[in-house]
Amino acid sequence: MDPRLIISYSTEPWAQVASNIYIGGTYKLVRLASGETDVVYNEPAGFPVVVSMAKCGAERWIKGVQHLGYAIADGPIEEKDTQPLLDIAAYVTMMAVSRGTKVLIRCRAGCNRSALVAALAMIRAGGKRETVIEQIRSVRACALSNEYYVRYIENGEL
Repeated sequence: MDPRLIISYSTEPWAQVASNIYIGGTYKLVRLASGETDVVYNEPAGFPVVVSMAKCGAERWIKGVQHLGYAIADGPIEEKDTQPLLDIAAYVTMMAVSRGTKVLIRCRAGCNRSALVAALAMIRAGGKRETVIEQIRSVRACALSNEYYVRYIENGEL
């Protein structure tokens, strides 16, 4: 079985979680005419800034799009390796949004790593730690199933 099929992909390519902040997957689930499902690449058209938090997709650069790519694991946050990358990704997102620019933050399925960066950017922009998780999950049901990420958002520390 293709390992991409065991990830909880959404049928929607991305979702708006805050003003000018979208999260999504590099791939999405599609239903084929045969009734079977497949996973296909999401082309991030219409986004001037794309932040990719997974290896997949970072290799596809699009002309005219500012693309920041960091591959981090969808697991525990290792301070010495991951935290600085999260800070940079959240900062880039927040700065673009503060200028009125639409940003797509993506990872493989658009559920955990992308939602983590979105939450951190929303907090930097003045959002409350207590509400950003609920706000993100209300528009992207698969978001933040990673308990390490939820604790990081809630506590602001590892």
